[in-house]
Amino acid sequence: MTTAQGPDGPILVDSSADFARTFGAVSQWAGSVEGFFENGGARLWVRRVTGKRGPTAADLAAIFAQPDISVCFFPGLTPPAFQKSVATRLEAQRDRFALFDAPDTADAPPMPGTSYAALFRPWLATPRGPVPPSGHVAGVLVSGDRDRGILHSPGGLPVRGATGLTRSGSQFSIRSFPGRGILVWSARTLSTDPEYKYIPVRRLQIFLAQSISRGLEWVVFEPNTQATWRNVRASVESFLLTVWRSGNLQGARPEEAFFVRCDRTTMTQNDLDNGRLVVLIGFAPLRPAEFVIFRVVKVLQ
Repeated sequence: MTTAQGPDGPILVDSSADFARTFGAVSQWAGSVEGFFENGGARLWVRRVTGKRGPTAADLAAIFAQPDISVCFFPGLTPPAFQKSVATRLEAQRDRFALFDAPDTADAPPMPGTSYAALFRPWLATPRGPVPPSGHVAGVLVSGDRDRGILHSPGGLPVRGATGLTRSGSQFSIRSFPGRGILVWSARTLSTDPEYKYIPVRRLQIFLAQSISRGLEWVVFEPNTQATWRNVRASVESFLLTVWRSGNLQGARPEEAFFVRCDRTTMTQNDLDNGRLVVLIGFAPLRPAEFVIFRVVKVLQ
C-alpha cells in the first residue's frame, strides 16, 4: 500500500498504533488497516509501495514470498492489470486467498475469474472518509477463522468500524440492514467453477493442501515404493479423520467424507522415474456438492 513513510518491508505490525508509528498516521490507506484490526485481525504484513505507478513485480514477489499468510488485500489498488497479475500468482502458488477492491462506482468492473480471490463492494463510510472494504473484510475472515473455524462463511457477519456505505443496493456484497447493521453479504469467489464458487470451500482446500504437504515432509527421502504409499495413505487418512470428526466435512461415515489414493493409479511411469510421489485427495465440504478433488505432489530426493 502507499504510505507516507516507513521501510520498504514486508514489515509485521500487530495493531493500528503499530502501523501508525511505522508508516505514518495519515497514510492514504490507514483506514483499511484500522478496519482490519477493528474486525479482529491480529497480525498484518505490510509492504509499502513507493512508486507513483503502483506496485511493481518486486512488490508482489515480496508479499507472495512471505510464508504463512492466509489472506491478502491491496487497499484501493483497482487497476485490472494489477489484479490480473495478483490472480496469476494466486493460481500458481495456491496457498493464500486475496480480497480485491473495485472503484467506488455503481457498476461492477470486470474481474479475473479465479477461485483464489473475492471482490467486496461498495466502499465504506468511516470517520476517515470513504475507505475500500478489503481491509475490513480481511479482518472479518481471519477473526472468523479463529472464532468459528475456516469452514464457516463470512456471509452475515458484521463489519465493524464503518458508519455507513457509500452506495446501497441488492447488487452489492456488503449491505446495511435496519437493526442489524452493516453485514458481509456474500460468500462467493470470482470463479464460475461450481466446485470452488464459495469462499469457505476454496479456503478449506488451501488449508487441507498446506497441512497435508507439511505433514508429508518426511516422505522426501523415502523410496517410492508400495510400503511408502501405504504409510502416506495412513498419514493423510488420519489427518482427514480428525478434520471430519471436528464437523468440517459432510458424511455420516469417513468414507462418505473423504478419500485418499496413492498408488499406481495416481502416478505415471514418468512420475516414478522422476521421483514424484502423487497423492489424490477428495473431500466433501459442508455444502450441496460432491467430492472436491485435489492433488499433492512430493518430489523425492
